[in-house]
Amino acid sequence: MSQPERPHEQIPYPTAPDPAQPQPAAENAGADTPPSLPPEWPDVPWTPDSPTATPWTPATSWSPSDTPGGPSGATPARPAAPEGQSPPGPGGRNPWKWVAAGLAILLLILVAGIVGRVTAPSQPAATQAAPSPAPLTDPDQTYGQAPQITPDPSSPDTFTPAPGSPPTFYSGRGNASVTITKDPGPAIVQFECDKCTGNTVLKSNGPESVLVNTVGSYSGRRPIDLQEGSSTTTINVGASSDWRMTVSSGLGAARASVEGAPLTGQGDDVVIMNGSATKAHVTNTGASGFIVYVVPVQSATVSLAVNTVGAYDGTVALSAPAVVIVQSTGAWTITPS
Repeated sequence: MSQPERPHEQIPYPTAPDPAQPQPAAENAGADTPPSLPPEWPDVPWTPDSPTATPWTPATSWSPSDTPGGPSGATPARPAAPEGQSPPGPGGRNPWKWVAAGLAILLLILVAGIVGRVTAPSQPAATQAAPSPAPLTDPDQTYGQAPQITPDPSSPDTFTPAPGSPPTFYSGRGNASVTITKDPGPAIVQFECDKCTGNTVLKSNGPESVLVNTVGSYSGRRPIDLQEGSSTTTINVGASSDWRMTVSSGLGAARASVEGAPLTGQGDDVVIMNGSATKAHVTNTGASGFIVYVVPVQSATVSLAVNTVGAYDGTVALSAPAVVIVQSTGAWTITPS
């Protein structure tokens, strides 16, 4: 009978064999097979140290000679577990408990890091400085490079626009979409809204697009269809009160100066500077955008003479005779020199 694995408690080994029990033969001394246990040795089954541990069975029978000291009463060493089977750990400890505990601690660390990142106060956004007022438009985007102006060869220092059809008049209150009637080619639109208090807007379906964009009352004149082949048919009005609009075909409605005389005005306007001057002294008292376009009659090309914000006092190139387009919210002067 093979000896089962012993528990930790010490069981006394009998000091003398029973007389009735036969003694092993002398020739069997030193044999490889282990002796049978005396009947006085109780057959105590082995119990795992931990109820969750898996029992294991040694591959070979145990022999007292396999351990140092033999059957002198020393506790024999436990044989190695067979391949694919793990013996219970010391003290019944389960190694998977330590793995689970480590994973739980790692999970807590990750959760704490995420919560800390979410609840951390965000940095305030940098305060951006308010942009300064910018110049209004570019001449190429507004009037192009081919205005429809025909000079008079008989008077090189004077520009007399060709006459057009009688002007057409429109009036209304508040917002409106107006279908206008005019001759092909350029025209001058005069718009007035004396009692407007909100946004006042005048927008065409032609290349000039936005003609007026201001707040409050407005009175001024703007050109349309200076580009070759352009044709404006509709003007949308945005106003908060009664308004009046006049559409004059051609450039005959533009104010013209006597040769060498200065031109003065208030707000948006279209004027003709006659003479043979090559430059002009320009001033402005408005607080908003101030733009001056110069269109020499002989070259018929647009030149941006002034594009600034606020008051202005300076000298610009101006090849008279020329059509001058002014955008201003104040009083201005153009003096040829």
